[in-house]
Amino acid sequence: MLDHPAASIPAAEDRALTLHDLDPAEHLLVFGLRAIAVGHGDCPTLAHTFTRRCGPMGAPALQAYFTLLKLIGMSSRRRLQVHVPGCACVSVDETAVVGVVAAAQAAVKGGDDSLLRMRLGFLTRSEAGEVLRQTAQALARALLAGGEASPMRIETGPAPATARLMTVH
Repeated sequence: MLDHPAASIPAAEDRALTLHDLDPAEHLLVFGLRAIAVGHGDCPTLAHTFTRRCGPMGAPALQAYFTLLKLIGMSSRRRLQVHVPGCACVSVDETAVVGVVAAAQAAVKGGDDSLLRMRLGFLTRSEAGEVLRQTAQALARALLAGGEASPMRIETGPAPATARLMTVH
């Protein structure tokens, strides 16, 4: 007996996150992260995209994001895995960086930075904590002033098996 083709398609909660699952603010952050990771932080398209999405706060937001990513890179607990620009996959580390920005925005709006501290602690060594927290909040203020808010996604449980087996390009 043949299996129905739909039986082999994983449910949304059982598959890895892709760019198509992201909202526009998250997509902007992943796009920027990938461009900066491959050495194109000064790319005019990146600057134009941040300006288009954030208005006059685009340049300060991009500068703050660049600084935050460099600080995370210098103080990370391990080498972060980032996909190449154009890849539809989203890595766990890319999701974690978006989570840091979302937590920073929540801290700026609500005053409680405990989730931001926890998310930064997951990615980085503790000695850089205060500078990273201040930089993340500066980015959050710039993004919020420009009208870009990242949704708060709280991960529930371990990553799906498909995500653990995914090859990073």
